[in-house]
Amino acid sequence: ERQVRVEAGRAAVRTLVRLVPSGRLLDVGCAAGFFLEAASPHYEVTGVELSPYASAYAREELGLRVYTGDITAGSLEGEQFDVVTVWNTVEHMANPLEAFEAIAKVSRPGALLVLSTGDASGPLARRDLEGWNLMTPPYHLFFFSPKTIDLLLAKTGFALRRIVYDGAIATRGPLASRVGCLLGTVAGLGNVMTVYAVRDTGPRGATSE
Repeated sequence: ERQVRVEAGRAAVRTLVRLVPSGRLLDVGCAAGFFLEAASPHYEVTGVELSPYASAYAREELGLRVYTGDITAGSLEGEQFDVVTVWNTVEHMANPLEAFEAIAKVSRPGALLVLSTGDASGPLARRDLEGWNLMTPPYHLFFFSPKTIDLLLAKTGFALRRIVYDGAIATRGPLASRVGCLLGTVAGLGNVMTVYAVRDTGPRGATSE
């Protein structure tokens, strides 16, 4: 899946580059490093990954700077990054608050944070939360809505700027089609939210509802 995943990474990087053209990028939960590979022409990239197998692949096969372990372990202490990405990872974290406090420590003031996760208040989850395709404990441990992801960010020193949805609002019927997903995206709806935030000067109270 390397080629497909790198190409998907390049699409995400094109958006990031419009916001932060260059600098240092950290990917938390970087898996085998395919997103980092896509980002490396534009950024000085670093990754953190729990899986020894995946992180070793990123280092040995792709030549990337990837640490094995948890972001809370302090392996990046004293470093500062301009962009931090957390793709489909926050829901797996045993302690998201502690993890995002650690992310904040390595994010320079004004740094861009981008994360993606399922929306537990979205159309698919509201229709059948117990049967929701992302309701998969023990693999997914935490579930967020826009309100609660903003609360997490606010508590750890980030200011929410924008949420973009994938447009998936149905699993069958016309709304599950490509056109249906496009309409969902335009309407600001979907199963997965991509959250854009910036490193604030310090913790604040959540402001969005």
